[in-house]
Amino acid sequence: MLVLSVATSIDAIAVGVSFGVLQTAILIPAIIIGIVCSGISFTAVMLGEQLEAFLDNKMEIFGGGILIFMGIKNSI
Repeated sequence: MLVLSVATSIDAIAVGVSFGVLQTAILIPAIIIGIVCSGISFTAVMLGEQLEAFLDNKMEIFGGGILIFMGIKNSI
């Protein structure tokens, strides 16, 4: 997770420097990025609600399993 957060920060600084070097306005790209991120987040919430309805009370076990899998994967 630490590597992913560092990669995201490097990506963000690269985009910021690119906008500065190209002297591009940042408002329109920022709005587009916000709309896309909101849409993806909304879709994830809707899919999560559908999955919860399908799994019922096993949702906590499913979530815990995902966290355990991520922990094992990151430690290898």
